[in-house]
Amino acid sequence: MSELTPPDAPGGLALPDPLWRAVCAAYGEPGRAYHNLDHVRDVLARVGEIARDVGWRRPREVFLAALFHDAVYAPGRHDNEARSAALAREAVARWLPGEGIDAGLVERLILLTARHGALAPADVDEEEALFLDCDMAILGSDPAAFDAYDRGIAAEYSAVPPELYA
Repeated sequence: MSELTPPDAPGGLALPDPLWRAVCAAYGEPGRAYHNLDHVRDVLARVGEIARDVGWRRPREVFLAALFHDAVYAPGRHDNEARSAALAREAVARWLPGEGIDAGLVERLILLTARHGALAPADVDEEEALFLDCDMAILGSDPAAFDAYDRGIAAEYSAVPPELYA
């Protein structure tokens, strides 16, 4: 996925060029060694695998949540997901009015990513759990991909002393 080519969206959803440019700008901010467009591409690939397998009830909302879930990212901040969810809601209202997008669902999916590891199975439905799995699939990846992830996260948190990071 390059900055010039938006990913294919499900259900005939077309991403307006200004929306795609804003997404590219957000994920292209300096210091994003892992939480960048490559990460979004990987999450969207997992979302696509599920779409072809069991499917999604609201594929366009899942797509948009994947697209925006790390749009705002500052290492060490605790409101990244809330700010990303707000950005997604604003983008849906501005660029996709009349498309029938459930912005509340997009927002909920993004907000759930703030709670990775703290959710009980009863806290999410099956589809929400699958969405979260798409975001965290890197943890089960091959050693080379995981090592690249680990280096990227370490680079993003370079202000943290290595002895505290390890």
